[in-house]
Amino acid sequence: MSFTRNEAELLARIARRDTAACSDLYDRMATALFSFALKILRDVGAAEDVLQEVFIQIVEKASSYDPRLGKPLSWAIMLARNRAIDRFASWTGWDNETHSHDWQSSRMRRRFL
Repeated sequence: MSFTRNEAELLARIARRDTAACSDLYDRMATALFSFALKILRDVGAAEDVLQEVFIQIVEKASSYDPRLGKPLSWAIMLARNRAIDRFASWTGWDNETHSHDWQSSRMRRRFL
């Protein structure tokens, strides 16, 4: 059994509310996820917060994990990336909707001019 398969099985157990599986998955992934968040945020406390939020999200969404779409660690890193970017955006005042809309509207103006 591969490491990835074990992680997928842990996610299936977490979806069934197995707390031991959550602890095992945390032991396997926490260092990688924390390091990833820290690289984005460059703040230990914020990276710890993101790690905690990601594991809450993993528990809540474990049943939605689809092994056909990628490895469990890749899925968890995507969750961490999104949380870290959201945290960073809240610090800088970045508003994705506004900037996305501005980009779209300027793109549309150029297209039709």
